Amino acid sequence: MTDSTTPAIAALVLAGGKSSRMGEDKAMMFWDGVPLLKRVTDTANRCCDAVYLMTPWPKTYQDILEPCCIQPLTENPSGQGALVAFSQGPSQIQQAHPSVDWVLLLACDLPRLKVKILQDWQQLLPQMSSET
Repeated sequence: MTDSTTPAIAALVLAGGKSSRMGEDKAMMFWDGVPLLKRVTDTANRCCDAVYLMTPWPKTYQDILEPCCIQPLTENPSGQGALVAFSQGPSQIQQAHPSVDWVLLLACDLPRLKVKILQDWQQLLPQMSSET
């Protein structure tokens, strides 16, 4: 994933919303025959050093995800919303994976997420200030 000039990146995928507007779990909705969550995590796995899933329901998704590649995190307390989940995730990742330089925050419902775009962004990271 990374070489000496590319920072180590972990992806944090959020799949914990109520999906009240959709009426069903967005993470499990299909796009071109693949659940949205699987599409996002598969894409992240292709360009990140580690992929973490923030969800209150890890068992719900275990059958569609690669167990060797996706590491579940828990929001505490659960049900507090995306902002809380995204604020807690990076610190949990830093504890589990201290060599990570950057955390890529992703929603579970990004069906058009492309590896090439993520790789292009990754190449720009060395130019970013450490204060970013």
